[in-house]
Amino acid sequence: MNVPEAAIKVLRDYPEGLSAKKITEEILTRKLHPLPAKEPVGIVQRALSRHCIGVDRSYSCQDRFFTVAKDSAGVQIYKLSANDIPSATSIVGSFLFPRQQVLAINNSKNAKGSAKTRIMDAENQSVRDLLGKYCFYVPDYQRSYSWKAEHIDEFLDDLFNVVHSSQTDARHFLGAITMAKRDDQHDAVDIIDGQQRMTTLFIFLYVILGEYRSARFADKAKGRADELLRKLAYLNDDGERTGSRLVLGEFNRNFFDEFVIDGHLKPDEDRALLKASYQAKHEFSQNQSIYDAFNKMKLMVEERLDCCENEEDAYDYLKALHICVLDRFEIVTMIVEEEADAFLIFETLNDRGLALSAVDLIKNKLFQTFATHPVEFDQLKSAWEDMCDNIENKDDLKKFILHYWRAYRGFTSPQSLYKTCRDYISANSFEDAKAIVMDLKKLSVYYNGFCDPMGEYPWKDKQLKSTLEDMKKMRYDLAHPILLAAIKKYPNDEASWAKVAKLCLNFLIRYISILKLKPTSIEKQISQWARDPDFSIEMIQEKFAAEAPDEKFRDQLLSMSLPHTLPLTHYLLCVYEADGCGRKEIWTTPGRGNNTVEHVLPQDVKPTTEWGKYWIQQFGSVENCDVYEQRLGNYAFLTREAQSKALNRAFAHKKTIYKDDTDMKLTQELANCEDWNPDEINKRQSRMAEVWVKSISFSL
Repeated sequence: MNVPEAAIKVLRDYPEGLSAKKITEEILTRKLHPLPAKEPVGIVQRALSRHCIGVDRSYSCQDRFFTVAKDSAGVQIYKLSANDIPSATSIVGSFLFPRQQVLAINNSKNAKGSAKTRIMDAENQSVRDLLGKYCFYVPDYQRSYSWKAEHIDEFLDDLFNVVHSSQTDARHFLGAITMAKRDDQHDAVDIIDGQQRMTTLFIFLYVILGEYRSARFADKAKGRADELLRKLAYLNDDGERTGSRLVLGEFNRNFFDEFVIDGHLKPDEDRALLKASYQAKHEFSQNQSIYDAFNKMKLMVEERLDCCENEEDAYDYLKALHICVLDRFEIVTMIVEEEADAFLIFETLNDRGLALSAVDLIKNKLFQTFATHPVEFDQLKSAWEDMCDNIENKDDLKKFILHYWRAYRGFTSPQSLYKTCRDYISANSFEDAKAIVMDLKKLSVYYNGFCDPMGEYPWKDKQLKSTLEDMKKMRYDLAHPILLAAIKKYPNDEASWAKVAKLCLNFLIRYISILKLKPTSIEKQISQWARDPDFSIEMIQEKFAAEAPDEKFRDQLLSMSLPHTLPLTHYLLCVYEADGCGRKEIWTTPGRGNNTVEHVLPQDVKPTTEWGKYWIQQFGSVENCDVYEQRLGNYAFLTREAQSKALNRAFAHKKTIYKDDTDMKLTQELANCEDWNPDEINKRQSRMAEVWVKSISFSL
């Protein structure tokens, strides 16, 4: 039984609540848990806080079993949050102290520093070896620390698996780190690849150091704490810290120093104040991952220590975690003389799918060039970060750079984007690299507007926003290079941008969705058109019309079938309602938001039912019903309530619903039909096709 379970068991008998001290006494009296600590109430208090509604510690658990209040005397008391709480399981789950494994780890020769690796024949080192050799710097051009909860969980799972392994010499390979030597310090290296893992190691070791220096273990762990601190920092003869063995990049440096290095032993309240100060400066989001990683690791370690049956076991387990990370985690290191060599390694790893994304590699290549102009470095680095901040969905960053390149520099494929950018940057001047970053910063605001058109910025033109929203719904981004070209051609002219966007939308509907032509067959032309010195609305109209002419568009529409759930199906029906039936409004305006696509010939025609037999008679066979049920001419709009009346019944019944239960004109027109059969669908779809050819056109 773990501590939260023990507290729940006690509080079931005290619905009025108890203080943490009283709960502790009850747990010990009933022998529900040994609470191995000099101050056992501290263990209970931590467990209650971690699982308490309304108590948001920096590292609380997701499952909350308790509530907190004050009694008449002002004493803080805890109650169960509900009467039907099941048997709770802490985040540790079923914890069994691995006595033999812990003893083996703590008594191993590796614990004394003579690490012996065995996983690879390459330059393989234990973490202990690595920390004893180098001072690590993360260059300012590197991205911020970004490991998420799933990465931390994986790191901890690997650690706990080694500690609990039945193999006496279990180890874990942490991966490779690429470093470049620095000239300003004999033991200093820049981390070119591996800053996420190295930062995570330091965060975890500071969590261990915090436990060593806590009131619970300080008396017995002073020597270990001092030894560990010397692995993490530079100390003078008086034991005072004079520097850190890990110096992060500019975006994380101050927060890491204050929250992890200086704050690892501070109370939770002080850490909360530090978080608030960074939020006030709008600098917390870039440090959120450090904050979350530290708190998650601290939570996991504390929960496991609290599950041990006595104080000695808890201390032994803590030592085992410490030694395991230092001596059982191994890393391959690659050290190069110059940073340029590290980038070559980067590229090789990336070709094998092991290193950074294309965006990271492009950034690194650009910043390598900017590093030769230190006066402008900060400005250009800031411009890159602004660009990244402007693109709200980070998955769109690569597409943005790809479409920018196609619109302004030349055609490249997604797979070749980094190589193309790298070769261009290498072959051209600093000013050319600078122009790329400044372009990206400026255009990123607009590109984010392509991806999120209904946001407040930058669009003011309602027609432009509506068109871009339709493109987003239909997942069209093939023509984004042309939209970027229009931003340059018609600066601050949203009316012209709206025309270009409408042309692009109409072209993509015709070319991709109706004519079913492959997007890859037109990518190069789109890039060429976007970069054409004579780029204009008129030129785009001409190019689009040649690739997706009216005749081919009309012929395909006459027999077109589309699933009723497609956004394009909804869009086509809206166009027909507006331009074919004379209703110039958006069909989802207030009062129409619950309209759905109605199949006149039902989707599911069963030969064994009365209405199934009726529809088979109308269409000749079940196979014919299958052919026509998704035809565009078979669709209309109805509310869900009206659909529930129409169901699969005969057309004579459905006509009364179409006439009286909706004001959608494309549905009301069906009431004028005598019957519903293939001929009627074909005639209606032919009328629809003529409307779509005129409305989804290149004549604006």
